[in-house]
Amino acid sequence: MRYDFLPPSRIVFGWGRLGEIGSLAATLGRRAFLVCGSRTLETNGTIDEIASLLRRDSIETVRLTTTVREPEIEDVDRAVNRLQELRGEPDARDFVMGVGGGAAMDLAKAVAALSTQPGERRVIDYLEGVGTGRVLEAPPLPVMAV
Repeated sequence: MRYDFLPPSRIVFGWGRLGEIGSLAATLGRRAFLVCGSRTLETNGTIDEIASLLRRDSIETVRLTTTVREPEIEDVDRAVNRLQELRGEPDARDFVMGVGGGAAMDLAKAVAALSTQPGERRVIDYLEGVGTGRVLEAPPLPVMAV
């Protein structure tokens, strides 16, 4: 079997590293659209802590959505539409941050990819085997996975 593995440009790991989130995020942009993967993270203050840490580095946090299960087609489309509404004029300093679990990471990546595409953005059009064969024309927004 042959394959190429292209890891993210940077992986930061270890206890106590959350305090670095602002300086790390600042390399991606100035406005983070947050996709949360757990209501617990919202109720226990973790999301507020992250927003505070980002603010210290002059990064605005915009809460986009919370998912409690694997994202479905409608979830992606709804989050992309919401990002477009909240984003207003596209800004090169925007990025998407997925916090907590694989579902949040998956949704964050899909939103980042679709939100920059021209025309109508429906995730089903891009799905292999069931979509219309549409391909990404524009680069996605940067993504930070926490």
